[in-house]
Amino acid sequence: SPTSTPVPPPPPTNTPPPTYTPRPPQPPTYTPTPTAEAPPSVQAVTPNTQVNTAPAAITITGLNFKPGCSASLGTVPLTVTNCLSTEIAAWVPVDLAAGYYDLTVTNTDGRSGTLTGAYTATNPAPVVTSILPPLSEVNTDPLVTITGSDFCASGTPGSLQVSLDGTLLTNVTYVSPTLLTAVVPAGSQGMALGVYTLTVTNPGPTAPSGSLPDAFALYTYTTAVTCTAGGVSDCGNAGGPPDGMSASITSTGVITLDFGLGGGITDGPGYDMVFYEWPHPPGILLDYVIIDLSADGATWYTVFGWDGVAGGVDGTNIDSYATDGNGEQENEPIDANDLYPGPGGLSTGIAIDIGRWTPPGPSFHLIRFTYPSGGTDYGQVDAVLRLH
Repeated sequence: SPTSTPVPPPPPTNTPPPTYTPRPPQPPTYTPTPTAEAPPSVQAVTPNTQVNTAPAAITITGLNFKPGCSASLGTVPLTVTNCLSTEIAAWVPVDLAAGYYDLTVTNTDGRSGTLTGAYTATNPAPVVTSILPPLSEVNTDPLVTITGSDFCASGTPGSLQVSLDGTLLTNVTYVSPTLLTAVVPAGSQGMALGVYTLTVTNPGPTAPSGSLPDAFALYTYTTAVTCTAGGVSDCGNAGGPPDGMSASITSTGVITLDFGLGGGITDGPGYDMVFYEWPHPPGILLDYVIIDLSADGATWYTVFGWDGVAGGVDGTNIDSYATDGNGEQENEPIDANDLYPGPGGLSTGIAIDIGRWTPPGPSFHLIRFTYPSGGTDYGQVDAVLRLH
């Protein structure tokens, strides 16, 4: 058989491994999230309190304000004239209701910031001019009309109030910035005789108020009148309230008024009594007259002596007429503006402070009128009003 010659296997083929170029590491890829803008931060307002009678300029300071921003006090929008990143110029509208306000700034993206209690609006202080009627008898509750300016009906805290030396009037009605009506609770609250200061208080912060001194009087008039048999005519006209009708007295007559025991005139603050003369528009022509007071009918004190002799008139509303160039004259013209008012606008009263002439303490229920000898006319007595 043939001999087989073995064939050696082919030598192994060594194929080098593939060559790799390493790739540098890559940073991770992130999608950035937009950063939200900070909301406005209100830090202060200057000025932070003003009276609400005119448009008021204010400056608001803080952070993160954006162009086109708006501002408000509570729910009341302000007029913004300039909005910088840290400062806003704005106007507060006229007649903003008196009170305390939070200030809010809002950017155009709707974000806002608030400063609590940032601003105070106040009402003006009222000015009180008059009250009509200016006087009333005790134990009545008269309706009065009050005139002035800058009366306000709205505002927080408080309410519109009217008072007489601390006693609140009732049924206060706001008619206009210059007119109020109210009821004086003289009878229901037992207010004392005397002259009172009238005060009007507007509502709102600081409770601004204005007063009229000696504005209103509570009084009683005499009704018991006695006269001597001679020297007096129309005796009854000297009693009751002033009505323009008077009793006449000559040097031979005496008129006596009696308030009754327990109802006399006493010395108090200010004027204590008012003597009403016969009216002679625009005032009176003051006749000679002597006025004496007594607590017992035995001891008398002269509290007014208009008789042409200097020194008998002091502590009255007409002192200047006694000390002017012509002194005390018979039928001295005295203007109504210098006289004490009476009901119905009858201003013919001479107000007297009896403390200049009488001892302290007694209640003088008897008032005596005489006409001094040497006079050329006669005295006129319309009424006497008791203030204390």
